[in-house]
Amino acid sequence: MTQQETFKVCVFCGSSFGNKAIYAEEASKFGIALAEKKWGLVYGGGSTGLMGAVARGCATNGGYVHGVIPEALISRERTDEETLNDKLKKSIDNHDGSTPIPDSSQYGKTTLVKDMHTRKRLMAQESNAFVALPGGIGTIDELAEITTWCQLNVHAKPIVIYNIDGYFDNFLKTIQGFC
Repeated sequence: MTQQETFKVCVFCGSSFGNKAIYAEEASKFGIALAEKKWGLVYGGGSTGLMGAVARGCATNGGYVHGVIPEALISRERTDEETLNDKLKKSIDNHDGSTPIPDSSQYGKTTLVKDMHTRKRLMAQESNAFVALPGGIGTIDELAEITTWCQLNVHAKPIVIYNIDGYFDNFLKTIQGFC
């Protein structure tokens, strides 16, 4: 199976670890499980927090990883290598679209994009399914948008909320109130 034929799961999650160690443990295990299943990971491109944990779990176990990161988040979410950050910053100066960044053994392929809208669109195009792990407002934004796209018949891909240790309980109650 080629990279284009590989079943790819888009994971939305936090760029921080959150307040419970179990979030990072489960994010790493999820990345490992994707690699073992020979499924690819598409994610927000960060090396920090849960994003970094899921990407490392997948990439270091032989899985395909594609991170998509907007210019505005480079310095906050991609702190793995100074040389990589230097290359990214130089790339931003001449940026006119999406820019591939050299592969990393820990984080796979990374594509630099102009903004969050482009990030979400590219992540959706590259994926066959979506999974939300714990995160903040950005994760909720991504989850809400991809769910809206499903309601509007833009896609019919599965959407899963991985409710680690009840993290999404209040969110799910709120959503049920809308129905």
